[in-house]
Amino acid sequence: MKLNADMVFDSLPHDLLPSMAGAKEQALLLHRPKLFESGDKELMTNHLYVLTRERLPSRLEVGRGVVLLCIGDAPKLDWYRSRCCVISVREDADFYSTFNVVQRIFDSYDAWEEHLNECFTEASSIQEMLDASSDMVGNPMLVVDSQFSYLGMTRGPWTDYSAHPQARGLGALEMEEFLREHDLEMYTERPFVLETQGVKTLCVNLLEDGAYLGCLTIAADERPFVPSDTPKAAFLADMVKRALKQLALTSDEGTGSPRGILQSLILDQPIDARERERLDHASKDKAFLCLRLRLGRRIGGMPLGFVCNAVENDFPGGMAFSYKDTSVVAVVETPPQWPEDPTAMLVERLSALMESSAVQIGVSNRTESLVDIRMALVEATIALDEGSLLDPGKGLYTFQDYALAELISRPLDELPLERFFSPGLARLVRHDATSPVSYIETLRSFLNNNMSVTATASALYIHRSTLIERLDRIKKLLGENLDDPDVRLRIEIVLRAMKLREQTDKGSD
Repeated sequence: MKLNADMVFDSLPHDLLPSMAGAKEQALLLHRPKLFESGDKELMTNHLYVLTRERLPSRLEVGRGVVLLCIGDAPKLDWYRSRCCVISVREDADFYSTFNVVQRIFDSYDAWEEHLNECFTEASSIQEMLDASSDMVGNPMLVVDSQFSYLGMTRGPWTDYSAHPQARGLGALEMEEFLREHDLEMYTERPFVLETQGVKTLCVNLLEDGAYLGCLTIAADERPFVPSDTPKAAFLADMVKRALKQLALTSDEGTGSPRGILQSLILDQPIDARERERLDHASKDKAFLCLRLRLGRRIGGMPLGFVCNAVENDFPGGMAFSYKDTSVVAVVETPPQWPEDPTAMLVERLSALMESSAVQIGVSNRTESLVDIRMALVEATIALDEGSLLDPGKGLYTFQDYALAELISRPLDELPLERFFSPGLARLVRHDATSPVSYIETLRSFLNNNMSVTATASALYIHRSTLIERLDRIKKLLGENLDDPDVRLRIEIVLRAMKLREQTDKGSD
């Protein structure tokens, strides 16, 4: 492994009393040490020479990137300091012992490089790479990916908030703090130093063609930073980046996985029959909600990958995707124990994210098949667009709350009528499919007669007491407040649309 002057200097034993001055290269170009011989006419580019002050000529041609390690100091070294980097050690140091010390410094870096290459070859985890680097780096390390999930860490100032076994990455509040301090640095290519939680940190962004893959962070927790920490961090970051790219190539999250198929549907890409079957199998005996999240402007630069990760943390088993580079689409399973109206539960689980990033969220109706997720996305988008326009301060908007506005303002060209059914209305439809008594017709007549029991009983040619019993069953299945004029209007519009469709279907026959 090639080094630079800082890496050599910082590794020298303190009892040698080393000092360094002159022009030095930051790049890792320095070859292993050479013995200076009296017949040498020049100092070769990017070479380290070990010599005594007595053997050094007054003038010599000096190549670029040369480092002189001289035992003892002398006035003639000033001429060299203006042309290269000069490291001086105490004059009574043993020449051969000093030469061997420098060789061992290179040996230690070679061993580190070899160990990291073994990790890479064997497809070891990022954690194993950090463990292999612990002695060389000498400070706690942390690696996060583009979603700010933890990929590996050694013990340090971040272990307090990552100690929980469910913790996968920065929480929303920690992320808000991170962005406030680091936002302008997220796409910086060179290593940079920041202060986080009262501790100085050396950060190296993992970038590939301008894309943010993650970040390596080293905390000055056990010792202060020295100049050689920067090239060491850059070298380790490059190895970690290589490993991340390799992991991406071998990931099972490709287009053939349920996650990949679902992402294709969300992006409105076609899927084949086999992929459809896989989603049907994954949907069996389950129900799902689709969420569309749009970030506010309070915290600029909130990474969509982080939002995806935060949602998946809040809803284990959920899947979240960046969508159109401006928002996030999430699919979450709704277990049977969830309430029919999940609004309060969603707000509770997403409260930290909503507060930290000023996010607005549209929520679809439940869907029982992932194959229908594209329609659910349309619902979530309608809820988000209509809700943020009509109630900008609310934050979370369900499709059912804003379906009326959609029914009034647009033709039903994107969504089938059934998508406007509330859960209760859907239950009435299912009842009618297996019963000679139509609850839908009863409800339609009841609403058309201004909810007059007497007028409705007369219109249906049934006894008043029979109607009252039937209405009690209908109201129980419906689960909605018919005294609410908005609820009543929405149901009336849907029922009228159903009637129109029935008449249209009969006419076409």
